[in-house]
Amino acid sequence: MMDIFARSHQNSSRPTSGHLTANSPDLNPVDYRVWGCLQDRVHQKRVRDADELKQRLVEVWSHFSQAIIDEAIDESRKRSNEGTSF
Repeated sequence: MMDIFARSHQNSSRPTSGHLTANSPDLNPVDYRVWGCLQDRVHQKRVRDADELKQRLVEVWSHFSQAIIDEAIDESRKRSNEGTSF
C-alpha cells in the first residue's frame, strides 16, 4: 500500500523529501514552517527507528490542520510584500 508521502510525489516533478537538504533552494518559508511544526510533533517522544519515524510522520500528517499551512502561506505572502524573508 502506497503511503501518503509516496502518493503526493508520485506525479510530481519535485524531488522527494529524501532528496532535499535543510538548505535546499527547493524549500521555501512555507516548507520550513510546515516541516518545523511536523518535526516538533513527531519528536514529542523519542523515535526508536526509521519505521517508527515513518509511522509517526504519517500519523501526524493525517491530523495536521490546514489552518497551520494557510497561516504559513499568509505569513510568507506578508513577508514577501514587505520585502523581507524569514
